[in-house]
Amino acid sequence: MGETLVLRKATTKTKRTRAVPIHPNLKAVLEAAELPGSGYLFPGRGGQRPITRQACDLALRKACDRLSLRGYSTHSNRRTWATRLDKAGVRLKAIQDLGGWSSMAALQRYLEVSEDEKVDEISQL
Repeated sequence: MGETLVLRKATTKTKRTRAVPIHPNLKAVLEAAELPGSGYLFPGRGGQRPITRQACDLALRKACDRLSLRGYSTHSNRRTWATRLDKAGVRLKAIQDLGGWSSMAALQRYLEVSEDEKVDEISQL
């Protein structure tokens, strides 16, 4: 297994290929798993092509509905991921590159700031 995960342009919203470093914990889990040596990890109908982003999103929504989980989606996971990196002090340019946002303005629309954070920040004045 390599050190990066390659997201091919055919499967990304921006239609640009990019490579994302694999977290060491995820790499260990993937190496320990009995993954297929060929074919697709998540095949679509008929197994001849990979599952589409839309089908993956639908499957996640159905699973969340069955578990009575509200507010989860592939989009909310992306927003949470970016917000957590921002709160951890990761440079915005790094988050932009990793997430594939075309501009800093596009990324900043994803970042959330809680009311508690606003209170904490204003108290530092």
